[in-house]
Amino acid sequence: LFAIKTGAQTTLTTGPFPPYTGTNTLGAGGQVSFVIENTNAFPILLTGIGNYTTTADNNSIWRLFYTATELSGPTTNCESGAWSLVATSSATVVAASGITPINFTGLSFTIPAGTQYRFAIENQGPGSIRYTGTGTTCPNLSPELNTFTGGGVNLKNGCAQIAGQNIGWSGTGITLDINSPRYFT
Repeated sequence: LFAIKTGAQTTLTTGPFPPYTGTNTLGAGGQVSFVIENTNAFPILLTGIGNYTTTADNNSIWRLFYTATELSGPTTNCESGAWSLVATSSATVVAASGITPINFTGLSFTIPAGTQYRFAIENQGPGSIRYTGTGTTCPNLSPELNTFTGGGVNLKNGCAQIAGQNIGWSGTGITLDINSPRYFT
């Protein structure tokens, strides 16, 4: 239930529903992480991102962070150091439960050829960050779906690993160290 658009006009969506249900939440200030890998011989442009929301998330403000070095495992600060702010949204209207395009006006973020970045998306409120996964071991979902591929782009989630550590973590405040594996939905 995750949508991403790149300059190559690729859209990736997590699924199926179930097991990707978006029924887990952390309150305002919560975030969840995932990796986007560009396997193409040319750069791609991230121009849009959506997340599973409900009407309780109406008018929320979202922030998107990224890192080129902390690609997996927990982190105690996803808002500084190795992490950088990509964008802050305007209030995002949520008319019904489902995937909602986040209102990142003018989002234009380049992912170079042969590169992977880890992202953390945060709902600052008034709503919550919604994601999938409740267990603490892998595999965590049935069926276990961790990587979604299209147009030379991989979305890595949940139990997908880099350097022997899970990519998908959730956390509150500035941390991504509370729960894993978690699946951006």
